[in-house]
Amino acid sequence: MTRTVLSGGGVLVAADVSAAGFFIIKSSFQCHFVDVKEPKTGFIRSCLLGYSKFCVFCQLMGRMGEVEREHYVTIGIMEKRVFRETDGIRGKVGEEPLTEKSMRKLGQAVGRYFEGGKMLIGRDTRESGVWISRELSLGMSEVGCEVWDIGEVTTPCVGILTDMEDVAGGVMVTASHDPAGDNGVKVFDGRGDKLTDDEELEVEKLFFEEIEVREKKGEVLDRLVLVDDYIDRAVEGVSLEGWKICVDSAAGGGWKIVRKALEKAGATVVEVGPMPDGNNINEDCGALYPEKLAGAVVREGADMGVALDGDGDRLMIVDDEGIIWDGDRIVAVLAMWMKRDGRLLNDVVVMTEYSNLSAVRFLEKAGVRVEKVLNGDRAVVQVCRELGAVLGGEFSGHIIYPEWLSASDGLFASVLVAGIACEKGVRLSSLRPEYENFPRKIWNIEVKERKPLDEMAGWEEGLRRWREYLGAEGRTFARYSGTEDLLRILVEAQDSEKMEKVGEELSEIIRKEIGQ
Repeated sequence: MTRTVLSGGGVLVAADVSAAGFFIIKSSFQCHFVDVKEPKTGFIRSCLLGYSKFCVFCQLMGRMGEVEREHYVTIGIMEKRVFRETDGIRGKVGEEPLTEKSMRKLGQAVGRYFEGGKMLIGRDTRESGVWISRELSLGMSEVGCEVWDIGEVTTPCVGILTDMEDVAGGVMVTASHDPAGDNGVKVFDGRGDKLTDDEELEVEKLFFEEIEVREKKGEVLDRLVLVDDYIDRAVEGVSLEGWKICVDSAAGGGWKIVRKALEKAGATVVEVGPMPDGNNINEDCGALYPEKLAGAVVREGADMGVALDGDGDRLMIVDDEGIIWDGDRIVAVLAMWMKRDGRLLNDVVVMTEYSNLSAVRFLEKAGVRVEKVLNGDRAVVQVCRELGAVLGGEFSGHIIYPEWLSASDGLFASVLVAGIACEKGVRLSSLRPEYENFPRKIWNIEVKERKPLDEMAGWEEGLRRWREYLGAEGRTFARYSGTEDLLRILVEAQDSEKMEKVGEELSEIIRKEIGQ
């Protein structure tokens, strides 16, 4: 047995690496995955839960802060080469695998995985999405798939329609909230669920196999009309008559859908965000920059503002007083509504370590148990399933409502919130939970290595000292990024000066030890 280190909490764990060579287990969006230094076999079977009592590895190792250091785990390792660890494929356009040749091959692999069945494909508004979607569609058709192209849409639209329609699976071309120069691919099974790690591994295996293209190819068909089925379902039973709603779709996949859906529900829609031009998606607009929307809501005297990100799965809401609601606040509103109606199963919601301490305390004071995962909507979904929870979400605006979809849908969540106010006959601002977010800041520190935090000179002592300094009026949280050579340190505190002081002191410890 060779001792290895799980970073991000100082957890020591041993693993059998006799068949795989030297590797480091590290903490990220997922609870456990691997950087393989000398790969001899492929991927670790990842846990998505992020230090959770629902994870078999965590049960062996103990939860963060309650670590038993002498447990031993044997892990089979494989290395992902096409899909990334967190959410499908994501990267710079023109760099592998986002090239025409690789996208054609990926289409063939996806089509073979779904055994030549009917496939649905959509894309956001990035210029590169046109040719990526084309190559994926051609690849799928070359192995016998009939491909239904639904055009520029949101990721949740693809998920819902893949479940609703008679198709084997779905594909969405998007890089979500990332800039226009990036793009990516998400793949859904026939239930509208994103493929699991194991399923992505199967697609990758097919990707690297040589194949013969069928003589009888499938067709690529225009099915834009299907989007209306999604819109009808998203606003079913909700009347927003008399409401004026400002919308910023981040020049992304929701730019047509959101207006059409809200107008179908009876609302007057005022477009605030820019029109998409193929190169301006998420650029100073949408859910990442809701301040402009807040100003527009006040100027227009609107009842509500809705801000999505480029692929429409993140949501920020602005109420009629111009106050921005982050994902935590949206979850709190929905939790109170569902608890009142007796529909919040076991009075539990699932959130992440990035949820604001004030939001967590508000919910707990109201009798709602908050179960946390490390980070990521996939982790939230997984624990919702384990608990049978009916609500979850992230500070960033992912709202998980499993009754609708096993992922986040910004449009649906906005309609759900607006519907509560309409049902009660009140202004949206009257639903706003009465708490103030603790000031917070994240320090992103470039690192040259992923050294275990508890092996860094001064870290454990500094962390203990500063946590005592903040007491019950703040918290700290640190983790390595899953995609970049960064250590992220989050500090929240009622006193912003204390927050800055703690963050700078902890950051300096990291810079001295492993900073670039």
